[in-house]
Amino acid sequence: MSKPKTAYYVKKQSPNPHEAVHIVAGSESWDKERWQMIKEWTQAEPNYQPVIVDAKILQNLPACRICPEQKKAVSIFKAGELSLVEQEKIIVALAKQTQAKSVGFYDEALNLIFNASERVAEIRQGNGDSVAEMVAGNAPNFEASTQKEIVESFLQWHTTPLKRDIVFGRTYRYNGLMWELISDEQLKRQCMAFFEEFNGDYTANKINKLAELIILKLAPIPLENPDFVGFQNGVLNKKTGEFLLHSPDYFLRAVENTALNTESTATPHFDDWLAFVSDSHEQKRLAILAGLYMILTNRHEWGLFLEASGVGGGGKSVLGQIATILNGQGHTTILDLKGFEDVKSRSALIGKTLVYSPDQKPYKGSADEFKAMTGGDPIKVKLLYKDEIEIKVNAVFVMSTNSPLLFTDRNGGIARRRVIIPFDREIPPEKKDVNFIDKVKAEIYGIVQKLLATFPEPSTARQILENYKGASGGLEIKSQGNHLIDFAQAFKVANDELGLFWGSNNTDKNKDNALYQAYLHYCDCQNLKPINLFTFKQALPDVLKETGQTAKVTQHRSTGGYMRTNIQWKNKDATFKEWQG
Repeated sequence: MSKPKTAYYVKKQSPNPHEAVHIVAGSESWDKERWQMIKEWTQAEPNYQPVIVDAKILQNLPACRICPEQKKAVSIFKAGELSLVEQEKIIVALAKQTQAKSVGFYDEALNLIFNASERVAEIRQGNGDSVAEMVAGNAPNFEASTQKEIVESFLQWHTTPLKRDIVFGRTYRYNGLMWELISDEQLKRQCMAFFEEFNGDYTANKINKLAELIILKLAPIPLENPDFVGFQNGVLNKKTGEFLLHSPDYFLRAVENTALNTESTATPHFDDWLAFVSDSHEQKRLAILAGLYMILTNRHEWGLFLEASGVGGGGKSVLGQIATILNGQGHTTILDLKGFEDVKSRSALIGKTLVYSPDQKPYKGSADEFKAMTGGDPIKVKLLYKDEIEIKVNAVFVMSTNSPLLFTDRNGGIARRRVIIPFDREIPPEKKDVNFIDKVKAEIYGIVQKLLATFPEPSTARQILENYKGASGGLEIKSQGNHLIDFAQAFKVANDELGLFWGSNNTDKNKDNALYQAYLHYCDCQNLKPINLFTFKQALPDVLKETGQTAKVTQHRSTGGYMRTNIQWKNKDATFKEWQG
C-alpha cells in the first residue's frame, strides 16, 4: 500500500492565509461528534471540514502534508491517544511545510495545553534537534540506568518545561502562554507514557517513585511577576503599557481568555460607564480613575483601599471586573472582611496583588488583620497541613457592597485608609446591556493607556484619593454603618476655645451644654442603642476627624471641676429640629 502524501481534507481548506486551519489528531480523530464540538467552539462555518491526522498519517510524518503552505495560524485538537513524539512530528511538519506563525495544541476539553509557535520558529531556524531525533539517540535503558539517569531522561523527553511551587506543593508546566497547574495524577500519567514510549516495564510503585523524584528534581517556580498581565496574544506591562510576546520568565499562572486589542486606544464604552457613575462630578470621576491607576500599578504602599458602595445595579460590579482584568486573574484573589479573620483563609493572599470582595456582607468588627495588611504590616497565614507562617502582602483591596459596615477600631486606622466611592444611580433598563462587560474588556488596552497618560506622576493619583476620603457621599455611607458619624456632623472643633462639657450618666448638665447628654438625646430620637460613656469619649475625636474636623480635640478642668472640651455646636437649634423630625 502506498504511503499517503496528504492528510485528509487538507485540500478543502480555505485559500485565505489568515483563516486558521483546525487539525484533529490522534487515535480517535475520526470521531465526528468531536469534529462537531470543535466546529461549534471555533465558530467555524457549518460545512467546514477539519484536517484529519490519524495513526496512518502520523506514521508518515513529517513527509505527509497536513496543512496548506500559505496558512499563518494552525490549531491542533487532540482526539484520543497522541504521544509527545507524535506531537513533535506534527510540529516539525508544520515548520517545514507551512508559513504558520501561530501554532497551538488543545486537549480534549478544548483547553490550550501547548503554544508551539516558538518551537516551530526554532526548527525553521535550525536550532536544536527534534524530540523524535533526540529520543532515537537517547532511548533510556531502564534496566541498566540509575534512578538519577531515568529522571534526567524523562525531563529531556518531556517537551514542556516543568517547575514546582514548594510553598503550596504544586507542579506547573509552561504551555506557551502560562504556567498551568498539573495534578500529581497527571504527572504520573506522563511517567507512564514515558515508560510506554520506550517499551519499558513499569509498576504502580515504579511510576510513583519516578514522579516523586521528578518533583524533588524540579526547580522552584518564582512568584508571578505582578507587572505583567497575560492575554491570548501576548503580555501587557502594566506600568509602561508596552505589549510583549509571551515568555516563561513572567511566570504567569493565568491569562485572560481573550486577545488584547492593541489596534485601538478608543474607550467609548468605558467612558460612557464612567460618565454615568460619576454623574458630572469631576472629583468623583478623577477618584475612580485614580483608584484604577492604583490597582493597575499596584500602589499598595499608599495604604488605601477602595469601597464601592451603593444601590444594586449601579455599576459597582463593572468597577470590580475592570480592576480584576487590569491586575490580572493570576494576581487576584477573592476574600471578604470576615475571611481576613481566619488564618487559613488568609493563605489565599500569598503572592497576590489585588484582593477583591465582590459582594461584601454587613460587617461589624475591628478588622485588625485587614488593617495590618492595608497598613503594610506582616500577617500570619496557615497552609493546609503546615505550620503558620508570617508574610507581607503587597496587595490593594477593593470591595463592592450594598451593606453598612461598622469598623470598631479606635485609632482611626481604617478611616485613614478607606476611600468610599458611592454608586447611587441605578442604571435604567434602556441602558442595560448584557454584553457590556465584554465590550469594556475589548477596550482594556485603551483603558491602560488612558490611566498611564492621566497620571504621569503617581503622586497626583494618590493626592486625588486622599482628598476624596472626605467627600460628602462617602461620609453619608459611613454614617449608615456608624451612627456616631451622623451624630458628630453636628459639631465642630475650635482652636483654644471653650466648648461643651463631656457630661456623664449622672450630671446636672443637659443636652444643650454636654456632649454625652446630647448624644443620649440623639439616640432617643433615632431609636438607637447608645454606647457607654467610656467608649463614647474614646471614639468621638476620631469620628470628628472623619467628618472633616482638622483641629485636635482638647479638654481641661473648668472652675467648677467639670471636664470641658473645645467641641462646639455648629447650629444647635437646627440640629435638634432635625433629630426630632
